[in-house]
Amino acid sequence: SKHRLVNNFCLAFHFMSLLSCGACYVGTTGRCLNDRMREHANNVRNGKDGFLAQHCTGCNCVPLFKDTVTLYKHKDERT
Repeated sequence: SKHRLVNNFCLAFHFMSLLSCGACYVGTTGRCLNDRMREHANNVRNGKDGFLAQHCTGCNCVPLFKDTVTLYKHKDERT
């Protein structure tokens, strides 16, 4: 991804997003975390496939992406 800072590389992440129902979603991405959160938000909003979208549709809850935390950042894996 293009970043404002030239040396701002995207790393591989394990992350956790809280849901309004009290559950949490744990995921992994090898791409920019902000890009992945935007994709999840679009999938939930559009009712697309995926565990998070299916849960939110069935439970009538929403992801709280602003509260997403990084659980683990891989030191050597860059995208």
